[in-house]
Amino acid sequence: MHKINWVLFSSLIFFVGCSSISYVQKPWAKISLEQAKAECDWESSKKTIDLNDSNESYNNSMELMQKCIKAKGWELTSNS
Repeated sequence: MHKINWVLFSSLIFFVGCSSISYVQKPWAKISLEQAKAECDWESSKKTIDLNDSNESYNNSMELMQKCIKAKGWELTSNS
């Protein structure tokens, strides 16, 4: 189950990286985006490991990732 979530998350990151969406660092952010993503991935995997429905797990994981990264000082923006 965790491997499936990781594959889905990695795919999402790949597609987001290929689109016009990016992160902007807030002045108070103390860690790099890569570090924030790694920490948030770990946290979201711990929080969604007990969910039986893989779609629910994936959706919750992505929502937690976005909130966590934002809390660490990185804002998701669109370059359109």
